[in-house]
Amino acid sequence: MHESMEHRPFSEMVSMERNRDSRDYALINGFSHAKDFLDSLEKQLIRGDRILDMGCGKGKAISQIGRELSLQGINCLALDRELPERQYKFLEYIDGTFSETGLEDNSVDLIVSVCGLLYYAEDEQDLHEHVKETERILASNGELSAVVDPVIYEHDRMKISLAQLATQEIRLQSPTINNKSFKINVCNLLKDEGLRIDRRILPKGGMMIDDEITLIIKKGK
Repeated sequence: MHESMEHRPFSEMVSMERNRDSRDYALINGFSHAKDFLDSLEKQLIRGDRILDMGCGKGKAISQIGRELSLQGINCLALDRELPERQYKFLEYIDGTFSETGLEDNSVDLIVSVCGLLYYAEDEQDLHEHVKETERILASNGELSAVVDPVIYEHDRMKISLAQLATQEIRLQSPTINNKSFKINVCNLLKDEGLRIDRRILPKGGMMIDDEITLIIKKGK
């Protein structure tokens, strides 16, 4: 039996773009991986701060905590390639793209993206544009929490976990062509655009994203 919704951290309620309906539901109702995401949310955000969900889907996941955060004076923004219906009045839906959000420089304190920002790109240049825009809008002391799909050719769970700690390659999927994918060195990608990986969070299991990892990304090469 799951815990009641009001006791769950925002870490379990982050939205995503891929299979967005089922994944929203899964995160809201308890992913062991997602529990690692942002358990210290209240310590990270204060009145006047802004949190942006990049790849929000319909905004369902962020809406579960957005009302409470908005009452605390924290601004919740939601962005997706296909702008969803604005069904949650306490969310600010951004009519933009990963490469052109329309937001001000250094204006977002916390960005979350689950298999969105660093998962969908037409090619390497497209991905660089996504990361460059993220660096531009992220506050100097802000954080980006991004779930990615590492390229690991292992089957043993222990070997997978060890590989995740050191892996630098992630797999990208075209948002328009189902069978088109490529891989890239994420460390070099981030460094090129003025970002760095501060730490990696490994999954503790879970049905749908158990082989993916969370990258906590900050400014500075």
